[in-house]
Amino acid sequence: MSGTVSSIGKGKLRKAVPLLLAFTMLVFALYPIAPVRAAPNAFQLCDVFASLGSDSQIAWWRPNQCGIPTSMTLQGILDAPGITGTAGGGMAFNVLGCALGPGNPCLYATEFQAQTVAIFDDTGTFLRTCGTGYNFDPESIVVNTASIPGAIYVGQADGTHEIRKFNLDCSNGTPPFFAPATELRGTDWIDLVAPDSSDGGSLCDMQYTSESAHILTFDVCSNTQEANLNPAPLPGSNAFAHRQLTIDESVLVGDDQFVVHLDGSGNVISTCDSSNGVLFALNLLPGSTAFVTADLIGGKTDYFTIAHCDARNTVPDFTFNAIPAGCAGTAPCVVAGLAVFGEATVVTPGLDSTSTSVSCAPSIVAVNQATQCTAFVTDTSATPSSPTGTVTFSSNRPGLFTPSRTCNLRSISSSSSSCSVIYTPSLGTEGTHTITAGYSGDSTHRQSTGYTTISVTKRSSVTSVTCSPSTTQARHPVTCTATVADTSPGTPITPTGTVAWGSTGPGSFSSASCTLSSTGPSTASCTVNYTPTPAKPSLQTITGTYSGDTDHAGSSGSTTINIL
Repeated sequence: MSGTVSSIGKGKLRKAVPLLLAFTMLVFALYPIAPVRAAPNAFQLCDVFASLGSDSQIAWWRPNQCGIPTSMTLQGILDAPGITGTAGGGMAFNVLGCALGPGNPCLYATEFQAQTVAIFDDTGTFLRTCGTGYNFDPESIVVNTASIPGAIYVGQADGTHEIRKFNLDCSNGTPPFFAPATELRGTDWIDLVAPDSSDGGSLCDMQYTSESAHILTFDVCSNTQEANLNPAPLPGSNAFAHRQLTIDESVLVGDDQFVVHLDGSGNVISTCDSSNGVLFALNLLPGSTAFVTADLIGGKTDYFTIAHCDARNTVPDFTFNAIPAGCAGTAPCVVAGLAVFGEATVVTPGLDSTSTSVSCAPSIVAVNQATQCTAFVTDTSATPSSPTGTVTFSSNRPGLFTPSRTCNLRSISSSSSSCSVIYTPSLGTEGTHTITAGYSGDSTHRQSTGYTTISVTKRSSVTSVTCSPSTTQARHPVTCTATVADTSPGTPITPTGTVAWGSTGPGSFSSASCTLSSTGPSTASCTVNYTPTPAKPSLQTITGTYSGDTDHAGSSGSTTINIL
């Protein structure tokens, strides 16, 4: 779930970037979204979305692995045609729509100056807008698909500062709006959090910031204002993005130059990531053990584990700039918000916590070789029971899950369940593959996510050489053939490329190398002529060396010929 904020409320930043919209935290239901399908390119677990604050542009980034990455790859720029100026910002996901695939509503993005919300499918294709009656500057959004019926909430930075409510079909909700108390700005960042004792298990409590020093709370079920999360002011002067952790209901908030970690009662646990800019955007990674935050103007985007934040670290675990090179529009490119596909969501009281682990055997495979990946889901509560439901697998590299990327759990003990899928790395994907397993939860168990890595190698090859005739005389050519075979387990690939030739005695080849031609699903061959030059009678070794190709390692083979 999540809230968002728009412009900085005061000072030089307000002058430099008027009415900068904010980013909205992602919202999911009580289970993670089904990850990317094979084609076309679709949102994957842990993908990061950066609202660029200009012409509704959203940068779509993919980490090389879930958790703390070591590299990021730009997948593309999402854009809503016709929306210009200081637009974009708040984002949220409709988990039900995302699971249905292309053409269905998935990502919702507030369009600040355009007074609307844009909807994209899970490939980043713009579909339509959502909702009417926005008063002034919608910038934060929450999509609640966990409750029945579900609802969409949109916070507004200016005007009446109302939180608008819509049904999941974008028609007006009941009531159509709420009017919470505000501080310096409006209902800038909103986040639907875990129920407290007064909510009867329903998702009612909306935490929000108003560019001041508090995290405020409003009950959207009873339409009443509740006490602030933190009675004492935050260390900074402007609270922006904030998220509740699913593991303990503590809260992270971007507070000017710091990220502040508060316990469930609003007491400061720690501060981390001191910045020269403004940490305007923040979001959780799946599992609530790490987060990502960004400087509004400069775009510096930092990953931190919660443990390192609590140790008051100021050096991130990983950093990159979420503003793509060459970013341009009718307004300055900034990082007005961050969203993480599959981010941790609200905790429902009464559900048992779980942990998910993954193992793949074998852990080292060649491309086109299958490995079996098994997810183990364990109830970690004091009175455990076997989790039920489904686990959905994904990979950060191209590959095929069979018979499906989703499997049904089966009990293996009084507290654990497991299920397996087969994963086959695609051609050209040598390197490390991160395999993610997301448990969806059930009526008594919370969702959880686990990861593992496998090493994917080139396929092995064997080269054999024959020469005919095998006995010859000087100046009499022989025909030498190299045959290269794919020998790795799994579905074979016909080797391609060239074979280089050499001999241990005097003579010449018709060509120093030859190009392979397919002779079957796993073999290829090529031929040259070799002519010995006059010398004493001898045995010569003829060697063919295969250089390998994209998916095959090289190899060599040899034979001997008798020179009379």
